[in-house]
Amino acid sequence: MPSFGELLRQRRLAAGLTQEALAERAGVSAKAISDLERDPGRTPRLDTVGLLADALGPDERTALLAVAVDGRAHSDVAEELGLTDGAVRQLVHRARTTLRGAVTGLSLRHDRGAVARAALEGIACGVRARLRTLGRTSAPATELRVSGGSAGMAVWNQIKADVTGIPVVRVAGDSTAAGAAMLAGLGAGVYRDVAEAVAAGYRPLGRAEPDPAHRALYDDLYERYQALTGSQVVR
Repeated sequence: MPSFGELLRQRRLAAGLTQEALAERAGVSAKAISDLERDPGRTPRLDTVGLLADALGPDERTALLAVAVDGRAHSDVAEELGLTDGAVRQLVHRARTTLRGAVTGLSLRHDRGAVARAALEGIACGVRARLRTLGRTSAPATELRVSGGSAGMAVWNQIKADVTGIPVVRVAGDSTAAGAAMLAGLGAGVYRDVAEAVAAGYRPLGRAEPDPAHRALYDDLYERYQALTGSQVVR
């Protein structure tokens, strides 16, 4: 899911509005809109979201509200909006489940290998979006650890490293089973703390570093991915 500022910019441009024109319609300052669009970690008050949604059109409220409440405690949002927790969960769920798959930009020069790679790059863009969401509420990720069968694909790990901009480390075994074993060890007193459990279970098998030469290419690709997921093309 894109950040609020990214989605706001996409919808504003789709409506053919400048920041100043949207500000006048919504009754907010142009600086406030500029700040929102420039800072992916900034989220406005929900009453401001309503003003912006009304200014952009009646169909924009659900999408903008869903992004604005993503990552926030549902109870806090429910109190601010005067809704139940269940209604807030449904709001977020509805926005996510309206997304549909799409393949864009195809030409006669693209073969099935290009389509397969595009699918991997699209998934990696989704990973990057999730990492950005997590980074708004905690420390940014500095390493992505992967396990399982697909983790053995070197090209897949490299794509994820290039798209996200952080190293991707393949770990031995299955992370779900390993995590369960670590928790069991903690509960049984085998490990003193989480750090000791992780140190015992973490066995790296390989590392893919982001290629600086691909950074600009994948930054552009990610911007196009965000524009697509925020558009009506995939709904």
